[in-house]
Amino acid sequence: MEYPDPWQNRQKWQIKTLPLSSETVYKQVEEFLLEHTNLKLTALDYCAGLFIDEELLAIGGFLDNTIMNLAVAKSARGKGLMQFLLEHLQAELKIRGFAHLFIYTTPENEKIIKSLGFHLLYGNRQYIFAENRFWGISSFGRNLAQQTAEAEGVALVVNANPFTYGHLHLVEQALKIKDRVRILLVETDKSYFPFSERLQMLKEGVKHLKGVSVFAGGPYTLAAGVFPDYFLKQSGEQTKLQAELDCHLFGRYLGPALNCSIRLFGQEPLDVTTAQYVQAAQNILPQYDIEVRIIPRLAYRDQIISASRVRALYKEGNFLQLENLVPPSTFKFLQEKHGGAC
Repeated sequence: MEYPDPWQNRQKWQIKTLPLSSETVYKQVEEFLLEHTNLKLTALDYCAGLFIDEELLAIGGFLDNTIMNLAVAKSARGKGLMQFLLEHLQAELKIRGFAHLFIYTTPENEKIIKSLGFHLLYGNRQYIFAENRFWGISSFGRNLAQQTAEAEGVALVVNANPFTYGHLHLVEQALKIKDRVRILLVETDKSYFPFSERLQMLKEGVKHLKGVSVFAGGPYTLAAGVFPDYFLKQSGEQTKLQAELDCHLFGRYLGPALNCSIRLFGQEPLDVTTAQYVQAAQNILPQYDIEVRIIPRLAYRDQIISASRVRALYKEGNFLQLENLVPPSTFKFLQEKHGGAC
């Protein structure tokens, strides 16, 4: 079909919500993405399509406050459809109360997103990642730097869902490397325990250790919009790209802000997604002069202590076994949350 001039006949341009809960719609969106971008569909909070005369010509959506999964039919590119769709997605996010926005897309959209007020945080030949605040990540980094200038330290990034003896072991080992340890806690509320509870358990669990500081990870540390597969526990090429992006953000911005030249990880023999993330860190962080060190995970009765195991015991109400896997402060918190001693 003949496509109109970009800003003419807009009355024919229709934006329709694409409910991914529908198997038929999900398959349609998935096939469109693969055909026109070679991207795999990510779980989204909202997805929309741009239609002209009932023909689907562009799609896009968002997860939390990150716009992603953008695609325009190859035959309809350069007609202004992407900008039209992006303006709709921005308006929809505003309705939902989001002001600070991110976008994850392919390099050919860089000029368009910059015209809409986005500023590039990282980009390569495969994807670009940007936010709509000029001083966003710089301001976040400056705030961290003001609190970490006194001495170089070791960085840890944890989800602590919940805080276990395994996490405590990691912190204690970090203190053997340097006498300053900076912990970034994942702030995204996609975990079983919300951020406020995880923060409380983490702070209580390390307050007896001198030289340990805890910081909120903000929207730049394992955020759902940056690394959705971390929370979905998926693996594959797309997961690898997401992990690499998170590591580039840490290496370029957060590591220097934390004044840390070492980032410590626990060995990951159980979780494929986390193992892929650790591998990405080993490949990328040295490019930013950040050394990656990996230590064996703590075990109890020949079983690695994991937060997932603790959650399973908590859901069962099995506090007898759970007590062996978490510090007293976490145990007390979980007992009280569960409704009293068990």
